[in-house]
Amino acid sequence: MLLLADRGYGHPRMVDLATSLGWGWVLRASGQVRVQFPDGTERALRELVPGPGTMWGEGTTLPVDGDTGDDRALRIFKKAGWRHAQVVAVWLRGQAEPWLLVTNLPAQLARMAEYARRWAIERLFLSWKSHGWDLEAGRVRDAARLGRLVSGLVLATWWRIACALPATADQVTSPATRSARQSQPRQLALPFLGSSQDLRPWAAKFSLFTWGRKIIQTTDCARTTPALDWTFPFWDAPSWPTRCQQATHAAT
Repeated sequence: MLLLADRGYGHPRMVDLATSLGWGWVLRASGQVRVQFPDGTERALRELVPGPGTMWGEGTTLPVDGDTGDDRALRIFKKAGWRHAQVVAVWLRGQAEPWLLVTNLPAQLARMAEYARRWAIERLFLSWKSHGWDLEAGRVRDAARLGRLVSGLVLATWWRIACALPATADQVTSPATRSARQSQPRQLALPFLGSSQDLRPWAAKFSLFTWGRKIIQTTDCARTTPALDWTFPFWDAPSWPTRCQQATHAAT
């Protein structure tokens, strides 16, 4: 089990919970979190990467088991009581701020690639909240009722994606099929999921969830059912924008 969480969960209680369950964890932390080095010196996380193009962590793997007696372990969370951890920090050029990650795994750039997988979680949040079902507007607070509502949203989300797959299949097999409204392509900058120099095809401008909504809105659902694909063949595939990019590059 690998727990990925953003800054809202990058605090000692989450570290303690994940550790007690025997999980691996990669948490994004705020810049003011203190790090204590083996020699006893301390620095804020944000000081490890002072500007774009800087990196800290690769090649600095240290033990995290404080019970081994090894005094080389890093420690974090001074105010709440030091916890043993590793730190990986990267500030990519062109990005507004760095990724500051704490983990109980080796300090390697692989942690960045793992944390980047949270992008799918963020897209799900958007689909269920402000950009989709507007879950919070229901103001459901009872846990049992909320559980039933979420179960319904899961089915509804799958239905939308099932609508989107047939309609977008040619977007990744025939990139030339693009909207006539396409203007100059924009650059896509997703850390560790694609180069900032890659061009974003028109199809990648919308998520599969949004494509599904477009299909439903343009279909007379009272009289006909949109084409559906329930096979969901891309569970382990790259993200939708990345697959569109790959198809475009293959065609060119």
